[in-house]
Parts: sequence; C-alpha cells; structure tokens
Amino acid sequence: MLQKLKFNRKSLIILVGILLIILNTILFTFLSNQSQKKDAQASSVPKNIKNLSSIGISDPRKTGVTTISEVPELAIKNDSTQTATKETENTNSSIPQNGQTSAFNTAKNKSKTQVSFQDRDFWYSFFKWPKDCQDSFQSKYSQSKSTSGLIFFPQGNKDYVVEVLCTQNADNGVYNYYYYSENEQTPVINLLSFKDLKKDNGKITETQKTKVEGLADFNKSIKDLLILNAQPQNCGSRAIYTFIKPKFELKETRYRTCQGINPETATYIPAENWEKIF
Repeated sequence: MLQKLKFNRKSLIILVGILLIILNTILFTFLSNQSQKKDAQASSVPKNIKNLSSIGISDPRKTGVTTISEVPELAIKNDSTQTATKETENTNSSIPQNGQTSAFNTAKNKSKTQVSFQDRDFWYSFFKWPKDCQDSFQSKYSQSKSTSGLIFFPQGNKDYVVEVLCTQNADNGVYNYYYYSENEQTPVINLLSFKDLKKDNGKITETQKTKVEGLADFNKSIKDLLILNAQPQNCGSRAIYTFIKPKFELKETRYRTCQGINPETATYIPAENWEKIF
C-alpha cells in the first residue's frame, strides 16, 4: 500500500512538471508573437515620423492625421538632399528660397534711381510681372533700348512704389504698380489693384483692376497717383489714388461718358471739371 502511494505521488509530480513545461511554451510563443507585431508596426512608420518626438512634435497617428503631408511640422527638412519644390505664384507675395536668396541680395544692392534697359530683365525675373506686359515692352523698346520702363518711388525705410511700363502710345501708357519692401529677410512684392468706376446710362459700375491705362503721374510729395484715361472726343475717366502703405486708396473719380458725344460739335470740358462720381 505504501509503495503504491509513493508511485502515485511520483506520477503526480511528473504530470505537474509536464503541465508547467506546456504552459511555459505557450507563454513564450504568445510573448514572441506580440514582440514581432510591435516590431512590424515600428518598421512601417516613416523615419521622419519616428523621430518626431526627438524634436518635440507629436506622433500624427495620435492626432487623427493619416498622411505625412498633413503634418505642417514635416515641412522642416532633416535630409539635406531634399529641396522645396512648391513655388508661390504671383502673386502678391514673393518669398525667395535657395537660389532666390542671392537674387534678393542682388536686388537690394541695385540702384533704384538709375535703372537701365538691361536691368529690366533682372527685375522682371525678380518681380515676375505679367508676361504680356514684358512682351509688349520688349516689342516697342528692344531696338532703341531708350528706357527701362521702371520707376522706383521711395516711400521711406527701404519701401517703394514701383511703376512698371508695359507699353506707351503718345501720352497714354499701360502700367502695373507694385509695393516693394526690403525691410525683412525676405522681400515683400505686392501687385497693386485699383478701384475703377464708370458711369453710363446713369448707372455707376465698379471693378478692380491691376492694369492701369492712360496718362499716369505720381506725385511723390503727397503720394497721389493721377490716372487720366481720356478719349479723343473729350470723354473718359480721371481718377486720383492716394498711396497708404501698402496699397492705393481711391481718392476721387471724375467721369464723362463717351456715349452720344460728337467731337466736332461737343463743347470741350477739362477733365478736372467732369462729373465727380466719387
């Protein structure tokens, strides 16, 4: 009886040992699988996202962001071989990057009082005014090279109103105007727009335009820009704009409709005496 009891205890110990070995095997397999899943998830995270915590940026996966392009902070390039490819168009603001930085340095050193015909190509590449304006200018002045068609009107502290001539016939020209500032590390280059008013059939219409047509005269002392767009039959518009940094504000518009006017019989009225509609 005693021998039988000893045999049962020995069998029980062996059985418990076998069960422990099986449990250890199951636990080891489970932990190994979990570790492999974590490694796989970590390897699927882009390198620049893995390193976000080192520069104080949260993991986009925790903020509902699903793509790298949706993380603003990723605009910071950690790899020196990557370069910015997105370029702001015209716009109204030009920010130099890489090679353009040296262009800004060149612009700051260029004369603003003596601008040659040859200088215009540089300023065209820098300001990027409309191509049709540049083409029209080149068509008219490429032979004579008599003017750059550019005037920089100082507004103090490295700020300028820049007049860009596109073409000219007699006294009437076509122009673009820019606000240009060299006060910051990057330039401010804004293409300016103008409120244009007309009155026909008793109705006043208003449009915004960036191309100015007519006789242009900028008074540097009072910062007024006079635009007289007069037609041969003694009609048209006469507008005065005041420059209030960084844009032009309409000060006055006088207008005389051309409808029904016979230049041979109509009474001549000076433009400054046309009907004031603003």
